[in-house]
Amino acid sequence: MASKAIPLLSTKPWRRIKLRTICGGHSSANASSSSAVANSETAVAGNKILETHTEEFDVGSRKITLETGKLARFANGAVILAMEETKVLSTVSSDMCDGTRDFLPLTVDYQEKQFAQGLIPNTLMRREGAPKERELLCGRIIDRPIRPLFPAGFYHDVQVMASVLSSDGRQDPDVMAANATYAALMLSDIQWGGPIGVIRIGRIGGQFIDNPSMDELSLCDLNLVYACTKDKTLMIDVQAREISEKDLKAALRLAHPEAGKYLDPQIRLAAKAGKQKREYKLSLVSKETYEKIRSLAKAPIETVFTDPTYGKFERGEALDNIMQDVKKALEEECDEEGLNFLSKTIDTVRKQVVRKRIIGEGLRVDGRRLDEVRPLYCEVGNLTVLHGSAIFSRGDTQVLCTVTLGAPGEAQRLESLVGPPSKRFMLHYSFPPFCINEVGKRVGLNRREVGHGTLAEKALLAVLPPEDNCPYTVRINAEVMASDGSTSMASVCAGSMALMDAGIPLKEHVAGLSMGLISDIDPSTGAITDYRILTDILGLEDHLEDMDFKIAGTRNGITAIQLDIKPAGIPLDIICQCLEPAYKGRLQILNHMDGEINVPRTQECRSSPQILTLEYSNDVIRRLIGPLGTLKRKIEEETGVIK
Repeated sequence: MASKAIPLLSTKPWRRIKLRTICGGHSSANASSSSAVANSETAVAGNKILETHTEEFDVGSRKITLETGKLARFANGAVILAMEETKVLSTVSSDMCDGTRDFLPLTVDYQEKQFAQGLIPNTLMRREGAPKERELLCGRIIDRPIRPLFPAGFYHDVQVMASVLSSDGRQDPDVMAANATYAALMLSDIQWGGPIGVIRIGRIGGQFIDNPSMDELSLCDLNLVYACTKDKTLMIDVQAREISEKDLKAALRLAHPEAGKYLDPQIRLAAKAGKQKREYKLSLVSKETYEKIRSLAKAPIETVFTDPTYGKFERGEALDNIMQDVKKALEEECDEEGLNFLSKTIDTVRKQVVRKRIIGEGLRVDGRRLDEVRPLYCEVGNLTVLHGSAIFSRGDTQVLCTVTLGAPGEAQRLESLVGPPSKRFMLHYSFPPFCINEVGKRVGLNRREVGHGTLAEKALLAVLPPEDNCPYTVRINAEVMASDGSTSMASVCAGSMALMDAGIPLKEHVAGLSMGLISDIDPSTGAITDYRILTDILGLEDHLEDMDFKIAGTRNGITAIQLDIKPAGIPLDIICQCLEPAYKGRLQILNHMDGEINVPRTQECRSSPQILTLEYSNDVIRRLIGPLGTLKRKIEEETGVIK
């Protein structure tokens, strides 16, 4: 059958058509002749030379390259880090404001676009949308180590933007983006206390591996991300399959020198292409104003903090009243500087009072000993209609966890450059405003909620049965009912009990708690002269102390860790000392959980959906499905069966 000719694609010769230009009204023929003369006199563009600087070095068996000067030349600092065929670009920008804020407005955005693997996004608009959970988590890995290293009083806008340029699927770009960011900060004119390095350590068959590939990581029983300066630890993030405290210490001591291999290349690159550090305005209170506020506030603050009968809100109200009294005194004196720095200075006085009492007397704000866990409450099955539910309270912190079981086809689909295409276990953490008696809006994905939920999810993942024994898709909702410290670890405890209430055959119960640190620091050297380790910290202690060290695990070992700190690093020896009291506190919580439920519910005692496996021949399957799947859809509609 002859095809019909398309006029625009026909082979007929084009006729010359005279067009009139918009500007002058001359024909196009005259315009082309005049432009030819002009082109003969136009200078030919020369070749632009981009001055680039690179540093190459080895970490483990991987060759790593840092490069600057080729892309994002207008950014305050920009570095491309390459490992094999995976390349990540990280840029740093800053804005000089008047510095009158009382916080550091640091923003970290990490993005994985599908072009990095030669793919078009599978969305309606065929472009990337809001940040995915993985992107938020990678941004947190970048953010957490750099925040403590900005100088005191540095309250200028800083934005980090990291994006994956290409990915071969063999390397996880998250740690690469973090190291690229640290190098970019070293190149910039921003005042910052780097360099720092971060590394991932895995373990297969008892052997530790630096920078494991994605294939190796799937076989590892340890996934450790460790960030440090030359001599201090800044961040720890762990997912493990019940690793012992002894083996974890060995992994941390191996990770420190390996992460340190990133430091010298950053220094050399900054020497080649770094900018002169700019003098930013620092928002610091004068000594005279500080002493004035301290003299007014110290005695009443000591009265509040030495009375263990105060609850969270009573204590907060009393401290607010003290601040209002000091504010009135400053207003009477028209002390403008004192009013501007009142909140920060009062907070500093609080820290000094709490630290002095803990180090000097060994007493905490609520009257507990340093190694004492708050009173516990456990309850399961309180929502009988649901597949599983549990309530866990530790002190005033309370979390309700519910479990929903679904079919294998309801697993969450993941669209990331690396990792599995789906996951069948999800823990969604929610922190509503009422849990701290505040008014607020519920918006989309919250970085804090995503981070806390993922930490609890990693802690429980190690004890889930294999998919062959438990093919359900499992979703846990962790709803914070009241918050006074370490709600993520309370979510682990409640989630573990709720899973057993739903009949999931867990290997062991998982419990978690948060460890804290109070230290005295020599201002001249920055060295820690004295310190105390705290077990199961309050929300106020979390705010006033030096670190929040969340540790979750079973009786047999650790399953998840997250360490965040406030000073510019903590010695690794002190961090390792926290593992033993954390284990003792974890055992106390596990005993209470076992007292409530220690074996999974049986089939008859729960309302979970059932999974049945039926075998059919090919002929029977064809009759079962029916023409175009009509019978299959009818069965699903009438019975509620889910594939």
